[in-house]
Amino acid sequence: MSDNYTPILSSQKHEKASELLEMAELVRKCCDYFDCTPEPSSKFPVWFFSTSEWLISDLSELMALFLSIFHSDPLIYGQKVCAAVGFWIRNFPVHFQYDANPQLYRLLERLKKLAMANNFIPLQAVDELLDISSIPSYAWIRNPSARNPPLSSTHLQVSSFCLIEHWSAEEIAKAMSNIEHKVLSRISTGELKQYIKIGKISSETQLERSIASFNCFSGWVQATILLKRTPQERASVIEKFIKVAKCLRQQNNFNTLMAVIGAITHSNIARHTQTQSLLSSTTKKELNSLTLLLSASNNYANYRKALREANQQFRIPIMGVHLKDLIAFWHSANLEQFEETRKISERCLSQLAYLLSNFLSVNRTPPNFGNANSDLVNALKKVLFDTIYNEHELYNLSLKREPKAHDNELFLNNNQNNITSHSAIDIRIEETTNTKEEPLKETKVISKIPSSFPKIFGRKFKKY
Repeated sequence: MSDNYTPILSSQKHEKASELLEMAELVRKCCDYFDCTPEPSSKFPVWFFSTSEWLISDLSELMALFLSIFHSDPLIYGQKVCAAVGFWIRNFPVHFQYDANPQLYRLLERLKKLAMANNFIPLQAVDELLDISSIPSYAWIRNPSARNPPLSSTHLQVSSFCLIEHWSAEEIAKAMSNIEHKVLSRISTGELKQYIKIGKISSETQLERSIASFNCFSGWVQATILLKRTPQERASVIEKFIKVAKCLRQQNNFNTLMAVIGAITHSNIARHTQTQSLLSSTTKKELNSLTLLLSASNNYANYRKALREANQQFRIPIMGVHLKDLIAFWHSANLEQFEETRKISERCLSQLAYLLSNFLSVNRTPPNFGNANSDLVNALKKVLFDTIYNEHELYNLSLKREPKAHDNELFLNNNQNNITSHSAIDIRIEETTNTKEEPLKETKVISKIPSSFPKIFGRKFKKY
């Protein structure tokens, strides 16, 4: 994770860091870190703008606060306000889309005119700091092009699952990362906050689509393996998917990597002892390594270490893990109180920014996987989103391929030592309830995921 997001540690005894500040005070504090330079002397502005959409629903209100400070003392704060807003534009350009928030755009133009009319600020500096003419369009982020899974069942067809044979592992990984990146980039901070607050996902949201995408990836991998009739063919497909997984790891796409490894180690596949026995020793070692990387042991310590090591690179974190972190922080930091008082401490702000950075990093760093083949992307979308991967159908297909009589009792009784144990990659988010809610009696997951599938969310969702 970038050093800019490193939170204030609790061991640092700074009274000011614990002082509760109103929004106007936060804005003024942000401006104070800009002194005749376009770059701040503290990490605070990064924290502040990273959390701005969480703190205030309409960013035009935030711009109005900057204008108010400019008006209050142009001599002292005029250039500081321009520098702070310029920093905001450079680091969070997605906020400054006219069609997304026309009022924010108009207030920025007003600030620019005020600054140009002010004799204390060089005109060239105003032009450079407040220019948004070169900001690229982010309209695609607001356009949910990814299709929803079908409402009616579509039977698994062998002809639809030949992608694994006709394309290289690297090309398949690129296409998967392309789809995942676009889906996750569309998740807004507002959606995350809504989920954390009420504990459930609204239908037709980008967060819901991201869950569906994760499930479809794992379902597709399972189905592709199970549609092969012989153990040798299934082993060959598993080995190909391990190569895909290695490419995903190289791309730091941990979210899709979790979906793929979750499918390979799912009980529908792991119970096939004939198939498992045909895997090469190299494949087994590679699968073991990736399974350990994604292990839930010590709160995903191995995964978190790998994520930190990729802090300056493009990466797609495991969304379920970090949603769980946000839920825990919401309760431990009593963030619900902010909704009433509109006050927050610098320490709390830094920690919130640190947690949100795992989601913001997806669309703030250029992808490292290059251009994916458009034909493959479209074909993959078709098998992902035009097919329902039914739990019952996949289980029956698993039994058909290797009936229970072929189950190896030793394997089943000692799978804790076997690399295919799916328990190592479970990412369940435990049931969370607000104090005003009645606790739920049992954890529910999306209905079409098998019970042993990697579980991301602990609430009941819409059936697809």
